[in-house]
Formats: sequence, structure tokens, C-alpha cells
Amino acid sequence: MSYLEKLSIKGFKAFTEETSIDFKKLTVLAGANSVGKSSVIQAILFGRISFTGGVDMYYQKFRDFLHIPLNGIFNLSLGTTRDITSSNRMVFDYFFRGKKNVILNIEVPIDKNYLKCPIEILKNGNGFTILESDFFYLAAERIGPRILYDEGLEYRFIGYQGEYTVQTLVEGLTSLTPPSLNFHSVTNTIGESTNNLIDQVNYWMEYILPGTNISANRLKEVNKSVATVNNHTMPNVGFGVSYILPIVVAGLIAKDQQVQERTSWLIIENPEAHLHPSGQTRIGEFLAAVAAQEGVQVIIETHSEHVINGIRVAALKDYIKPSDILVNFLHRDEKKDRKIQIRPIEIKDNGEFSSFPPGFFDQHAQNLIEMTKYRMKKK
Repeated sequence: MSYLEKLSIKGFKAFTEETSIDFKKLTVLAGANSVGKSSVIQAILFGRISFTGGVDMYYQKFRDFLHIPLNGIFNLSLGTTRDITSSNRMVFDYFFRGKKNVILNIEVPIDKNYLKCPIEILKNGNGFTILESDFFYLAAERIGPRILYDEGLEYRFIGYQGEYTVQTLVEGLTSLTPPSLNFHSVTNTIGESTNNLIDQVNYWMEYILPGTNISANRLKEVNKSVATVNNHTMPNVGFGVSYILPIVVAGLIAKDQQVQERTSWLIIENPEAHLHPSGQTRIGEFLAAVAAQEGVQVIIETHSEHVINGIRVAALKDYIKPSDILVNFLHRDEKKDRKIQIRPIEIKDNGEFSSFPPGFFDQHAQNLIEMTKYRMKKK
């Protein structure tokens, strides 16, 4: 299997100078707001868009260039070129294990809502690993609870906001999940061992959000799908279920068992949204289990130390090898004109971090110090 090992970015948003970031089978992007975490993901999305082969919905063809939109696809809303760069050129360099790197050299027109990419560059991207993959991306802004859910065109497309998750669940009622995710004994309603999708979904939903049981059906007459939680409609059970269900379904179907040699990508922004800390920890465990499968690469952007601690727990439970995990801590260097710096942090065999730089999930300790200081003043 060929996985993304490194990405180099230049001229895009905060990455004015060439900046490289490493990846493993499970990569976490962490750091404060506005330090480039989403920009890294968007650079990967640009690769997916650009090398898709000239699909009409992505491109407009003008002589020797393809115009790549900044808005719409993948729910991107980047505005115009003025909003994302002050340079006249962007460069993205993708390095995959066992393959030649692919460079995307893009011309930036002034104040336009598209980028110009020479067709010749795209031809050089034939065999680009990101195209040979099943690609699942869930944006930070996912849809909330609905009574009825829209239906898309194909099974295994959950939508970039999770909008087609329920349809996927309905159509996958009889499909099977990867055996490597069945390290827990899951039984169906009559006590039989199963790796049926709905049973696996309910196992993991119960594990992450105790007391949760999902049912899904299709309303053919209106071309909609409906889901209930313990016989209650989704709007009556809060946002947590609606935000976590797309992640669980995507994780369980990410690896296509019929195409063993193909790598699957799962990219999740803010998996912790609307979850209690215990649920955040357990979604971290789940995503680690997904990434441990052969042929799956998972990239997470998070502000939650609980998600990362859940990944560490998963490593200690032997769900995933610590050597397959990398946390990239992005921050601004106050001594170097506030330029973006990337600090890779590994997980040791004992679950500890290889380093603990200032600003890396140390707010709890800082709060305790400050509270202690003010308690002392009150004595």
C-alpha cells in the first residue's frame, strides 16, 4: 500500500515559505486557532480536485489551463485568490511511500475565484495515489439533526457534511465491515456474532455514546431516508449523535474489501464536536482502530486533548502500533516573525509523548497554576 508520507506547501495562506509536514497512517493536526491546520487539509483537497482527470464538475477548460474553483467542491468556501495568497504561484509537493513525488505548480490569477493549473502538470500526475483511493472527507461544519435526510447518487458517499450518511446506512444494511474492526465480539438482536454494518455501527455508537441504538429506513415515495435513536427522531436526541454518526459510518466503510490493493483516505475535521469528554476519548479510540487497518490512512484535525488521549489508549490496548501514529503540533514562532512552525510528536510504546512543547495541550496545567495563585491571595 502507498501512503502519503510528506506534503510540502508554498505560497498558500500562512505557508508563505516552503513548509513540509510529515504523515503516518494516523496523523493528528493540533494547535491553536489560525495556525494552518485546515490549510494542510485544504492542500490535500486541492490535490484530489486537481488530479481527478478533468471531471466537468471540477473544471472549466481554457486552452492549456484548467480553472480549479476555490468554492463549492468539498464545501470549500475560500473566496478569491486575494483571500488565500499574496503570491502569484502556489506549489504543493506530494510524497507517497514507494512512488515518485508529484508536484502541483499552480498559477494564481489576481482576485479570481479560481486557480490556473497547466494541463501538462496534470498529465504528469497520472497514477497519483490520491486518485487511486477511496476518499472520505468530513468538514468541521456537519449537518445537525434532521427528521428526513436527503439521498445522494451512490452508496458509500456520505457527503462532505455527513448529509448522505443515513442513506449509506440504509443501503448498507446487509453489507459487511472490515474484519479487522471486529476485535470486539458484536452480536445482533438474536445473539448471533455479526460484522453486519448496522450492528457494527450500533456497537460503536453504544461504545462512544452509551444508550444509543440507531435504526434507519428509506421513504421511497419522497426519496428520503429517516433515522431514529431509541425510537426517537434525531432532533429529539441532540447534536452529538448527528455529528458522530457520519464518522462511525465512514470509518466502518472506508476500506473496500473488494479492492484490497487500494488505499482509502479518511479525513475528519473536529471529530470532538458536540461530544462529552468521554465520547471524545472513545472516538479517538475508534479512529485509531480504523487507521490500524491495512490500506487505510486517517488524518484528523482536532482541538481536543481527549481525542488524542483516546488514540494513546488505543495504542496501549494494541489496537494500533504507536509507530503508526504522528501528532503534528502547529504553532507560530514568536521569535521568527510569527511564522508557522510544525513540531512532530510521536507516541512512545508506553503511551507517552516523545516531547511536550509549550502550548501543546497544557492549558489545564496553566489553569491550575492560576487558580492556585488566586486561592493563595484569598487566604
